[in-house]
Amino acid sequence: MGAICDDDKGKQCRGDGNVHAALAVAFFVSYNLNMAILCSRRPGAPHLRAMVALSLATKVRWVRPAAQAIATMVAAEPGTLRAIFEWADIGIIMAWTAGVVCRYHHAARFELVAPRGGASGASGAAGAAGAAGAVGEAGAVSPVALLKAEGKAVGEACEETTDATPRSAPAEVFVPVARIVHGVLLLYLGTLFYCLYLYMAEGRAPRHSALPYISDTFVYPPGDWISRWALPLGSSCCLFVHGCLYYMDGGGINLLVQSTDTMDGGTKATGRVPVRTRAAPSIYWYSLANVAMYGLSMVGCVNETEDWHLHSRGAMIYFVGYDVYMIGRTASLARMSAAARSCERRISLVVQAACAATSALTTIARYAPRLYLAASGLGTPASLTPVLDTVLPVLEWTDALAIACYFGVSVLSHGETARAAGLRIRCGRDGPPASEARSP
Repeated sequence: MGAICDDDKGKQCRGDGNVHAALAVAFFVSYNLNMAILCSRRPGAPHLRAMVALSLATKVRWVRPAAQAIATMVAAEPGTLRAIFEWADIGIIMAWTAGVVCRYHHAARFELVAPRGGASGASGAAGAAGAAGAVGEAGAVSPVALLKAEGKAVGEACEETTDATPRSAPAEVFVPVARIVHGVLLLYLGTLFYCLYLYMAEGRAPRHSALPYISDTFVYPPGDWISRWALPLGSSCCLFVHGCLYYMDGGGINLLVQSTDTMDGGTKATGRVPVRTRAAPSIYWYSLANVAMYGLSMVGCVNETEDWHLHSRGAMIYFVGYDVYMIGRTASLARMSAAARSCERRISLVVQAACAATSALTTIARYAPRLYLAASGLGTPASLTPVLDTVLPVLEWTDALAIACYFGVSVLSHGETARAAGLRIRCGRDGPPASEARSP
C-alpha cells in the first residue's frame, strides 16, 4: 500500500488508485479480524474491545451514502471526513496493538543472539578463539543474548528466566543471520535484474549504452512500485545484519579460552582468560554501514523524477558510505588475522578486499568527473555525453554487484557462527492479571 500511491495520473507518483485501494481494504479488514479474534480469546480488557468497536465504526467511510450523510450533518467535506476517519482508524489500531502487548505479553523478548567467542570458520579474531567457542564442539559456550527488549544486561545467558510467576513454555522463533543474508541478497539482486528486465521489455533501452542507469529502472511502473517496497525492506534487514556482524567479528564480546596457570605455592588452577588479539573493528564502521542503508532506502523511495537532488544524495550516501565501511572493516580484519594460518580465512579476506577495492574504484570513476565539472562550473561536453552514457552505467552496475558480493561473503564466511547467530523472538504466554483470572 505504501509502495503504490493512489495517484495514477501524476507524473512523479505513477501509482494505481485501484491497486492502492484494494491493498488498503485488505490491510484494514484483515487487521480488524485479527483484533476481534484475539479479544474474543482473552478475558477482561473492556477498553481493548471498545477499540475494536471504534475501529470497525470508522469503516463507515467506505459506505458513500452514510459518509455523505454524516458529512452533511457536521457540515464538512466528504473527503475531509474520510481522511479524519482514516487517521482515527490508524491511531486506534496502533493503540490497540500497544495495549495488547503491554497487557498480555510481559515476558516477550526481542533478542540478538550469538555464540560467545565465535566458531570455527569465522573470520578474524572471533574464529581465532578455536574450538572453545565452536558450536557443537566440546568446550562450547552457550549463546548469549546481546540485545533484549526489556533492557537486560549485555551478555546475559539466554536460558535464564526473568519472571518467577508460573506460565506455560514460551513460544520461540529463531532466524539465523545467514538465512537473513540469503533473503536480502535475493531481494537486492531480484529487484535490480527484474526492474532491468521490465525496463528493457517496455522498450526504454538507452540509445548510447547496452545498460541503463539503475535509477532509470525505478521511474516507471511497476519498477517504481518494486523499488519503493524492496529497497526499504532490504535496508531494514541489513541494519540487523550489520549488528550481528559486529559481534561475529569480535566486537563487544570478551573472547575467552581455557587456560591452566600455576598459582603461588605450586598449585594449578584452571580458568578462563581473555584472548590476546588486536582490537576488533570499530563499531563506527558498522554504524557507517547502517547510515549507507538509509541512503539506499532514500534511493528506493524517491526516484529521480520526483526529486533529483534528494535521490542523488541518497545514492551518494549509499555508495560512498558503504565503500568507506568496506575498506575500514576489511583493513581491521586483515590486521586481526595477520597471524592466522587458515587458508579459508585468507581467501575470504582476499575476496572481501577485492570487492571493496572494485566498489571504491568504480565509485571514484563515476563521481570524480561530475564533481570536477561541477566544481569548475563547466558543463559536460557534447562529445563526451555518448561515452559517459555508455561507461558510467556499466560502472554503476559493477559497483552495486561488488557491494552485494562483499555483503554476502562478509557474513557467510563466518560459517557455523552465521548459522548460530541471529534474531530470536520469545513470547511468554502470560495469562491475565490475577484479578481477572477465571475460576476453574
